[in-house]
Amino acid sequence: MLHTTGQKPHAGVRLEMAKETGHLPSLMELYERTHKNKAGVFVDGKSEQIYNDVVARVEDRQTQLTQQSTDGLPVTLSTLEVDKIYEEVVPKKKGRTLGIGSVNDVPRATSSYGQRRDDEVTELRRESAQLRNELTATKSRMGGVEGFLDVIGATNPEWESMLRNMRQQHPIQGESSDVHNEADVTRRSDEFYRAMNDP
Repeated sequence: MLHTTGQKPHAGVRLEMAKETGHLPSLMELYERTHKNKAGVFVDGKSEQIYNDVVARVEDRQTQLTQQSTDGLPVTLSTLEVDKIYEEVVPKKKGRTLGIGSVNDVPRATSSYGQRRDDEVTELRRESAQLRNELTATKSRMGGVEGFLDVIGATNPEWESMLRNMRQQHPIQGESSDVHNEADVTRRSDEFYRAMNDP
């Protein structure tokens, strides 16, 4: 397969790229660097097709994970995940993955490590979603408790003064800190009394 590195081993090119960017490039990034000429054009159609196949698979996987994500944020695959896809997509010859030259001889993380890492990421995403749900439920309960305290405060001047001082000394961040203006407290008190007095 044609490449543009001359006598320089692909593993050396990968290390140079790591020095330039501050992180170890994926096999896909290495392939792109070693199979494009100085003008940024692939050396042949086969090289371009292999690269495009890998890019498409990576983008598909990122899209799939983004759609499954509970927070809706775009998911970017790690270098290890991209390397795993590269090795799945790119043809092999005599047991060696094409297009990465001497990098074949450098030990890489095992698939069991990659699977453990994938499992950890999945578990962390699940825990994150669970914590967000618990936070939402807690905020809802806090709003109900604060509303109840507002009603009590509206009927008892001592409680009203105590609640006002407490909220000034220990403000609650977020939506609940804005619900204690006088008009809102009066409205909720009126609603509470109407509900109590209606048969």
